[in-house]
Amino acid sequence: MNTIRLTQQCITSALKVSLSLAFLLLTLTWANAQTFNGSIVNTAGNSLIPSSGTGGCTVAPQNTGGTTFNNTVAGLVAGSLVSSVQFNFTHTFDGDLDIFLVAPNGQTLELSTDNGGGNDNFTNTVFCDGAATNITAGAAPFTGNFKPEGSLTVENCGIVVTPTITTLGAFTAAQNGTWKVLILDDAGGDVGTMLSWSITFSTGGACSFNVGSLPTLTINGGNPAICGISGQIITAPTYSCGNNLLTVSLDNVVIASNVPSGGTFMVTALLGTHILKYDISPSACTPVILNQTLIVTDGFAPTVTCPGNMTINLDPGACSASVNYLVTGTDNCPFLGPLAQLNTITAGGNGNAANGMVWFDINNLTGSAINVTQIGMNIANATTLNVYRKAGTFAGFQTNAGAWTLVATGNANVGPFSGPFPGNGTITPCNVSFTLLPGVNGIALGMPGSASNYTNGNGTNQTYTDGTITLTAGSTANSPFGAPFTPRVFNGYVKYQTLTTAGNVVQTSGLPSGGDFPIGTTTNCFSVTDAAGNVGTCCFKVTINEFANPSTTLACNDDVQISLDETCTAVVDASMILEGDVYGCYDDYIVEILQGGVYVPAVLGPQHVGQTIQTRVTDPTTGNSCWGTIHVEDKLPPTIECRPVTILCGEALPTVPAPQIVGYQNILYTGLNDLVETNSFTYNFDFSYLPPATPVLDVDVRIKIDDHTWLPDLNVELTSPSGLTKSIFTIGGCVGQDWPINCILDDNGATITLCLELNTPGGLGRLKPLQAGVSQNILFNFNALDASGIWKVKISDNAAGDDGHIREVGVFINVNLPQVDPADNCGDVDLTYTDTESGDPCEGLLITRHWVATDQSGNTAACDQLITVLPLVLDSVDCPAAYVGHCGESTDPTNDRLAFRKWYTDNR
Repeated sequence: MNTIRLTQQCITSALKVSLSLAFLLLTLTWANAQTFNGSIVNTAGNSLIPSSGTGGCTVAPQNTGGTTFNNTVAGLVAGSLVSSVQFNFTHTFDGDLDIFLVAPNGQTLELSTDNGGGNDNFTNTVFCDGAATNITAGAAPFTGNFKPEGSLTVENCGIVVTPTITTLGAFTAAQNGTWKVLILDDAGGDVGTMLSWSITFSTGGACSFNVGSLPTLTINGGNPAICGISGQIITAPTYSCGNNLLTVSLDNVVIASNVPSGGTFMVTALLGTHILKYDISPSACTPVILNQTLIVTDGFAPTVTCPGNMTINLDPGACSASVNYLVTGTDNCPFLGPLAQLNTITAGGNGNAANGMVWFDINNLTGSAINVTQIGMNIANATTLNVYRKAGTFAGFQTNAGAWTLVATGNANVGPFSGPFPGNGTITPCNVSFTLLPGVNGIALGMPGSASNYTNGNGTNQTYTDGTITLTAGSTANSPFGAPFTPRVFNGYVKYQTLTTAGNVVQTSGLPSGGDFPIGTTTNCFSVTDAAGNVGTCCFKVTINEFANPSTTLACNDDVQISLDETCTAVVDASMILEGDVYGCYDDYIVEILQGGVYVPAVLGPQHVGQTIQTRVTDPTTGNSCWGTIHVEDKLPPTIECRPVTILCGEALPTVPAPQIVGYQNILYTGLNDLVETNSFTYNFDFSYLPPATPVLDVDVRIKIDDHTWLPDLNVELTSPSGLTKSIFTIGGCVGQDWPINCILDDNGATITLCLELNTPGGLGRLKPLQAGVSQNILFNFNALDASGIWKVKISDNAAGDDGHIREVGVFINVNLPQVDPADNCGDVDLTYTDTESGDPCEGLLITRHWVATDQSGNTAACDQLITVLPLVLDSVDCPAAYVGHCGESTDPTNDRLAFRKWYTDNR
């Protein structure tokens, strides 16, 4: 009820004028639209439907007048008509209900009779004459706008209800008093509860804006303390509509109401693109709306804070100083942080039609806004992408297009694409830019040009999180904001940037913090750029003063030992030679050595090793000098590396400690008999003998599995020492009989088209790895990784009913390591070794070769090389056929060379 009560007995003229204006504004408000909330307590004193029992025409309250909820309406202006009636109530069998609206003068309208069948509830159900759909064509819970059924048929259910009108607009205008909703439940067994209901009245007359469209409104943020606009005054468009007033929404949230034609209102909005919606609708079912794009920009440059100017006085001999400082950048708008990506499922299992839609929620857990930069999608072909957002969950709003705001469009016309259902799991990237506010954001993806692939939800596969955002799926539809299928799981990823208050400070001149600042003045300048491209700068100076009063008297050390560095060189400076007093910057003095009777710059090399050389230091300012001697030494030992070697008995032993390792390094397990039935086996392959950081040039995997009748159960994975794991054998077919796997998986192998091709002759055939039954290059992912360490092959069977045995598993790694010879920083190296043997030559001999490298200065380095000598082994022996001869003939098999050659083969 709208009332004004004056509590003062005496009112001044000014106050009377003020109240008159207030009353006028209130009257204008009523003239636009007035909504009156009905009581949720029925005339029986509860909120139940029916008010007692569970329904049926022969029992109360149906046979005593029905369940009635009242709504007291007062203050209607002349000409006010019923524009809409809204309901929210529960009931477990909508088809039992007969619903009527009764005016104070007794006019009765049938809203709905026995619609909805056995389904539940009336949820946000709006009855209005301008709706496109009659309630008889709707489906429970009847969310949206519907025409009243409007029948004049007499209903009998213990009482007689005789409708007198067929539309809401037929009610007599401006009826103040008690309006009623009457509900009859004509079958037993079900009940409900009234949650809310209301009647909206408005004055008649057509409404229209005076312009067909509005230009984009761009406003530069005017407050350096906030990122966006606050209390910004904006002028509304003009319109023709009697006394109706305007309602303004920002991104579907009402921010102003009762705004007159051409009036003003205030907007507070964050940086970015928004939609202003102007609504002069006289009825909920006949919208008269004009939209305007609002772009809020950032007009303030970041603030960059530098320290004050610095002056540092050096100590004696110093030529520079390490200076630490801190420069920070702040801005009224947050800076973009590092990129992150949250992935869901990549392989589909279901799909929608082209021009369909996908919904899911993203919960921003950070407490501040996040910028989404890219959406990855499992789509069939090229399309544009429309991204819609709403505050709060998507659930329940899939078909309500008015609840959503288009926040971004993207171009997904460049592949690769997953292909038509079921797709191959390829995810197509699409660049976008929109903001996720803190909390839950409903997301709707519209793809006008392509179907999309997704996965049915099962509860466990519907939530994904990285601790910053949580994605919860979801629904899909075959048309924009069409009837949803649920639950469904979006296939793809969301790439985003968190926002930070710390700007990326870029140094444009000077030296970095912690750097060595030379004598003199260095100007250091910095800049910070915000997301809008605004640039802030600052500068400061660092002045380094040389030691103020250096000694002009020089004293040189007369016996200095200098050891050359790893390049066999040394540059002698004044700090190595001068002693006994305080000096200026050592770099300013001239240091020389005497060579062939002439002083030359003091740069030492291998030719000086073992020499004692006279040196001289000169102060260029005074010309004063002193001299001494230096003895040049090489103290660094040579470098030497040993590698293990395996040879056959009779082969030459290695002559270098680290011979080249070139070609495939093969480790193969044979003679296995592992039952794969619902088991998992992991085989370790130790390539630790390879030096660390040996790059992989190529890797292949040998597999032999026989008598297995259902290959889709199998999964073969390869894991590198660094932990990279790839599935290299999964297949969708080959069932119902033994399908042996006997091959080498190789990226350069053949493409598999038939199950029988898995069994190659001798197991030497090379086939591409299989993933989801598709031959593809997978092993290249291991190229360039470190070959040294433990490689693993895991073979697992995930279903019972089919046995099978693993017979052979191997890993073959191609490497190319050149020979590494001992070396020294200053010249040649002498190499010697001694051997220590262990083991039996007939069963395997181990030789430890101790190598010693000695340089020209007598420095040594050593390492041990393990040499494994394998014995010769006969692979097979074939006996000749029985000999039949004559008395006196030779039985020596060597007389028959052909027969002798058949006697044996060996492993050579």
